[in-house]
This record gives sequence, C-alpha cells and structure tokens, in this order.
Amino acid sequence: MKTLTALLLAWISQAFLLRAEPVYEILSSFAYDYPPRAPLAALAMGPDGAYWGSTNGGGKLTCGTIFKINPVSGFRTTVLEFTGAGIDSNGLRKRGTAPAAALVNDGLGNLWGTTSGGGTEGAGTVYKFNVATGTLTTVIDFTRNGFVNKGESPNSKLVSDGAGNFWGTTSGGGGAGGGTIYKINALTNALTTVTEFNNLGDTSGSNPHGGVTDDGSGFFWGATVGGGANNAGTIFKIAANSGQFTTVLSFTGNGASNKGSFPYAMLLNDGGGNLWGTTVLGGAANMGTIFKVNIASGTLTTVIHFTGDGPSDKGARPYSGLAADASGFLWGTTSDSGANSHGTLFKLNPTTGILETVVEFTGNGPTNKGSLPLSPLVSDGAGSLLGVTGAGGANDLGTVFKLNAASGMLVTLAEFTGSNPAGADPDFLSSAFLEATDGSLWAVKRRFRTDDSGGVYKLNPTNGAITGVAQFPHSGDSINDPIPYSGLTRDGSGFFWGTSHIGGEALRGMVYKVNETTGVLTTVVSFGGHDMTAPNRGGAPVANLVGDGAGFLWGATSNGGAGNFGTIFKINSATGAHTTVIELTGNSAVNKGATPQTALTSDGAGNLWGTTFAGGEFDTGTIFKLNITTGQLTTVVQFTSSIPNSGGAYPQSGLTGDGLGFLWGTTSAGGALDYGTVFKINIATGVLSTVAELT
Repeated sequence: MKTLTALLLAWISQAFLLRAEPVYEILSSFAYDYPPRAPLAALAMGPDGAYWGSTNGGGKLTCGTIFKINPVSGFRTTVLEFTGAGIDSNGLRKRGTAPAAALVNDGLGNLWGTTSGGGTEGAGTVYKFNVATGTLTTVIDFTRNGFVNKGESPNSKLVSDGAGNFWGTTSGGGGAGGGTIYKINALTNALTTVTEFNNLGDTSGSNPHGGVTDDGSGFFWGATVGGGANNAGTIFKIAANSGQFTTVLSFTGNGASNKGSFPYAMLLNDGGGNLWGTTVLGGAANMGTIFKVNIASGTLTTVIHFTGDGPSDKGARPYSGLAADASGFLWGTTSDSGANSHGTLFKLNPTTGILETVVEFTGNGPTNKGSLPLSPLVSDGAGSLLGVTGAGGANDLGTVFKLNAASGMLVTLAEFTGSNPAGADPDFLSSAFLEATDGSLWAVKRRFRTDDSGGVYKLNPTNGAITGVAQFPHSGDSINDPIPYSGLTRDGSGFFWGTSHIGGEALRGMVYKVNETTGVLTTVVSFGGHDMTAPNRGGAPVANLVGDGAGFLWGATSNGGAGNFGTIFKINSATGAHTTVIELTGNSAVNKGATPQTALTSDGAGNLWGTTFAGGEFDTGTIFKLNITTGQLTTVVQFTSSIPNSGGAYPQSGLTGDGLGFLWGTTSAGGALDYGTVFKINIATGVLSTVAELT
C-alpha cells in the first residue's frame, strides 16, 4: 500500500508532466470588512460630493482608515486602510497609522491629510489621496530630528497659504522635542521646517496640536498646549513670508488674565478682527473655557467658563475648536459632562456671549447617540452641521451625525458598529461554502447588515450575486446576539443546520436550521449551560454538526454540562429532539477532556472521533472516539506537550481521514519548541505519531 507521502509525490510529478495551468475567475469580491473605529477628525467635503473622514483605529492592521459617507443615504464605505510603520514584505514603505486630523480638499481631485504615527520612521506622515483612482501617495515621512522632515506626530489639519504651500504643526520632534511648524510645497513635495519649539517649561511654548490659522494679514496663528510663562500653553503668531515667530500671550489657568490652560484646538478667524478658541482645562471650574483674541492688540478675553453639569454653560473639556454658521453663531462640542456624561454640543452668540447647550450626547441612547466628540463641526452649506464622536453608538466605536442648525435636531448618519453595512456582503466570514440542490453556495457570517447579529447568505456561482437568506434574531443588545463560528450541514431533507456560540433563550448558544426552499430560520435547541435542571445541557458550541447517516446530527459544546467541561450531543433531524450523550469530566476516570472546539469525524466503522482543547492528565487536550450505537466514549490520546508519541498540546483543529487508516491533525502548542505539531493517529491501534514539530 502506498503511503500518503508517496501518493502526494506521484500526484505532484504527474501535475508537472501535464503542465496544466489552472484558470481562476473572481466571482465576487467579498467585503471582508475589518471595521473602522474611533473617528477623531472632522469630516471634509470631497470632490465627489461625499463626506470624507478618517478613523484613528480599525482596519485590518488596526492602524486606522479613510472612509466616505453618502450624504443622502448615510451609507459608509471604507476606502483605504493604513498599514503602520517601516517597510513591508514587498519593499514598499508603509502608509502610516492613527490619522487624527481632518482631510483637506486641494481642488485638484486630491484629499491631503496626516497620520500621527507610522511611516518609514514611525514618526508620522503627510499624504495625499486621489479620490478618482483611490491611490494614496505618502508625501512626507517625518524623522523626529533628522536632517530633513523634522518633527513627530503631526496631529493637525493642513492649511493652504494660497501660494502653493500647506502649513501644519507637529506636536513633537524637532531639535528639543517640543514640536515644529512646517510648510510643504504642494508642487515639489518639499518640506521646510519653519520653527522648532523647545520642550515643556520654555516661555515660547511647546507641543502645538491644533495647527495654524491664517489671519488674512500675512500671519499664521496657533496655540501650544504646554510651555509659556505658566506652563499652561501659549498663543503664537508667525509671519508667512519671513518665518518670524512671536509668542503673543501665555495662559494662566485661572489667573487674573488669560484664563484657561491646555489650548488643544485650531483657532477660528471670525472675519471681524478676532480669533476664537477653546482650552481643555482652566477657568473658574478647571473644566475649560472659550476665549477670543483681538488680532490687532493680542488681548485675550475669556468668554465662557464651562461648569460640567451646572445649570448654565454645561460641558467640560472642549478638545474641539469652533465652527461658524451662516447666521453668525459659533458652534462646538465638549468631550465630557452634560446630563449623560457623554459630552455636549453647543452654540454661542459671539455678540452677547450667551451659550446654549443644544445637544447632550447619550452614548447609545434612543436619541443623540454618540460620546466623546473631539473634533470641530463642519458646515454642509445647506443649514446643517456635520460631526463625529470618537465613541458611543451601537458598539461604542463612534458615530457620524448631522445637526440641523435651525431646529437643533440631531440625526445619527452612521454608527461604527463592527459590521459592514453593505447588506449581505459577508464581512467576518464564519464558514466554508456548502452547495445547495439548486447549485447555489451557502455559508454563514457572524454579522449581518448593521445590527451585528449574524446571518446566512448564498452566492450564485454563475454571476457572483450575493443574497441574504436569513438573519439571526436580534435581541437589541449586540453582546447577546448569536455569533456563529461554525458552518452549515445539510440533512438531506431540505434543511441546512448550524450552531451559534451564544444566543438562544438562555444566551448559552443554540442549534438552528434553515429551510433551503423558503429561507425560514428556526431555533431548534437553546442550550442551558451546566444548569442541572436545563433539558439541553452544554453551552457555546463552536463547530459544525456531523450527520451519522441514521437520521442524527452530532456536535459538541465547548462548555456546560455537569462539570462545565463541555458536552457531546445528538439531534434527531426529523423531530429536533436533543440528547446529551456525553458530559466531559476534565481529568476524571471516564469521559476525559475539556473544551471541545472542533467538528467530529466518522471513521466509517461506527465511531466518531474528535479532540478536546484541554483536559486529560496534563490538561493539554485529548483525542477521543465515541461509539455511535452505545454512546460510549474512549479517551485514545492524552496530550503531554513534548513527550515522544504524545507530543503536542491544545489541539484546536479537527481530524481529517486520509483513506489509508490514519486521522491527521495539529496542535497549537507543544512539541520540542512549543510551537505546535502535526500528528497522525492509527485508527485501528490508536497509536499517535508526531509527524512534524513546528519551529
């Protein structure tokens, strides 16, 4: 009899002799959406009319994303994912990480922005993104205090000077590590470091975060969060033509003048001779202020002292700057406090100095969803203001909202919910495809539409069309919604069967079936955990069901049962009746093993074989076989980490038969170097051989 290795070598040799080249056709591009989260930057109007923004986190590598919002439907599309620092495996420099500033439309089809980290030096980048082609070009890789491109952590929005340059600030880097002011020639992409700030304690200020604002008279103005005479931050100005730098004033916390401290945001030019801004701290209650600075005299006036949840001037810690509407009001947000402690949205009459709290955010309440608004509002030119919250919403990952300036009504356009809102596109795929009688391919995903509850879909293999078939029941609390880790199993009678890790009446998992013709989903079993009175012992099934050819479907739960070590069960596919066949015991005398996480495998001789992740003598997992007729379980192998013939530990994969009398599998740990093993087990003798020890 040929060995499996010999068979494989023969097949490979034959393949090379025939020289047959496979042809692949993409039927459908799935939205494998690693969701964006934590939008910290204001939105921008793109050249395509969409609202564009960035998130500080999320994406496949958790480095942040660029997204766009359809202004009519609120539909969100993830357009690009940032990739971090250094050079990738293809020798290409990475795109950066953690964008925190708003994008800027250059009028030429590009959006310019910054990442606060990443790039070749890990110090942040400046990039431009072509909306038409979807191409991102890294213009600048900051080098902290290198010979070129000094600076680190560019957290601010870029500002055009009308002469072909973009100006910005870095909050760190430069000669003393106190940050820089720079300008970039948009044509040549050359960066000039205009000013290098000293570190904390210097009277000129340090660590600018908000960028610069053009006063219309040849100067750019900005603020530093630290430094100054009182180490509470400063206001500065810089001449655009000469680069001459002037510290205009130092904040005092709650001193006699220049109250406030930690001015984080960009200043707003009101067109009437004043620059308006906010401080995160300081003022009478040390909860932040709103101030204005006279451009001609440099005199600061404190207009608002925030009070937390006081009777007036509600809110605390305004990180965002102010935005003006067409009626002359100034709008902004506070990141904290208000009635629900999720922050507020306010408008300020600049003439009277009266502040009105328009919205108190609710986290994920029925109205005014969102929490932690950190960025300025943006006018859409049609009477509404657009904004983002860094948290809150369905999964506490942030929101996009629109506020009607006249009515004060807030509408949540999008919630960053951890799922792709693109209908039935299978983000977070949970299973392989299974062919139905009509030739369509069925599978399961963990999340479905925007409610995060998961569902079943099918793919037309001819045209690639994806159709949602059935949605799992949604409880209103996404934490308790079904999460299917397993795929589908056909029963031969017109139904697909599957399991869900949580959900069901007791929230301990469930077994469901879907009618292949009607698409109706029915919950057949709701597991009860280890409750001795529960009829359906077990909880948290994570693997596919397996048919035995005699009308039963067999499966395992990863916990529950008498000792909470998991169970093996069977279901009558005709009646739906559930029977707990085995309750695992950890390392007791019988039914050893714990936490079975894989599907069972038939040996064709009346036994089902499987693995447990833990349990057994060394609590590193087992291999067992179960007699279908008698229900008797035999522990065949107890893994022992690295001892010969039982090497390996913690098997997380199922077993696969080779047709030659062996079952093959892997362990996730153990072996000589504790990186896991590949093994085979002789079905007849139960002898395990370690084939490979991973290195």
